[in-house]
Amino acid sequence: MFRSRCVGMLVFFFPETPSQIAVGLILAFASTVIYARYRPYVRSEDDFISEIAQCQIFFILLTALLSLISSTYPKADADPGDLYSEVLFGWLMIGVSLVAPVPATVSQKRTRASRD
Repeated sequence: MFRSRCVGMLVFFFPETPSQIAVGLILAFASTVIYARYRPYVRSEDDFISEIAQCQIFFILLTALLSLISSTYPKADADPGDLYSEVLFGWLMIGVSLVAPVPATVSQKRTRASRD
């Protein structure tokens, strides 16, 4: 619920600008610190998965900021010496998006196994 409010709240801050994403980065970082500090879940595995999900949000917003800033580039791939490549960052975002479900699935299987 907290995350959905933070993400939904972004529509009111500097729509369709890099500043909107910067506000999202600040909110994502702040919520990561809060969740890491207070560890609101009963099981430590759930706290760990929460931290991974918070980092996911941060990195996805960071990539969105890079993509928005680099949208003025004439081509999609990087020049020699340039670190930004849309193709590379696209694959990186796919990888980042798959990080949280893996520990969540493992944790759920461990919980089921311990119940049996």
